[in-house]
Amino acid sequence: MGDVIIENNQSSGFKPMAAGTYPARCVGVIDLGTRSTEWSGETKWQKKIVVLYEVWDKPEEPTVVQTWYTNSLYEGATLSQHLTAWRGRPFTEMEKQKFNITKDIVGVPCYATVTNYTANNGTERHKISNISPLPKEVKCNDKHNECISFSLADYISGNRETFNQLPENLRERVLEAQELQGTENNDDGDGNNGADDFTPF
Repeated sequence: MGDVIIENNQSSGFKPMAAGTYPARCVGVIDLGTRSTEWSGETKWQKKIVVLYEVWDKPEEPTVVQTWYTNSLYEGATLSQHLTAWRGRPFTEMEKQKFNITKDIVGVPCYATVTNYTANNGTERHKISNISPLPKEVKCNDKHNECISFSLADYISGNRETFNQLPENLRERVLEAQELQGTENNDDGDGNNGADDFTPF
């Protein structure tokens, strides 16, 4: 598995891509475990994931965009809304039980709607605001980066190979998971990381 090259949107030279809808492909899902979030002065613990989208905003190579989600298929959750739009129909209860987020969408193409916004520090950024099915007349290029799928359960069971190949910033986030607190964890990463009824997953 090669390195996943992810946009460095914290660099001074970062330029957001133009707003629009682009062919894209999911090239990774990273399970971040349970994390604390602050909302209206309250601390909540929620399971989080990062989905890596390879967005073909230019012909020579795509931009890989990180999108954070609460790992929930509750109908009001952004992840559930994006997946439902992507599939073209809602999940049945049985499908929800069988769905594996770290495996089932990796490698699957889509249409990604990118919007621009101004961050709290005043810099211009972009984000994926919606996902939809790729129209039949539109072709998405083959994946440019190697796909990656990381499950925290695998890490806890001792399988660290995929973890060590994650970009450094994501390894740091994984080690902050509530499930790993009070345990000894070493970061041994390499430091170089990035039909009508048819439904894609």
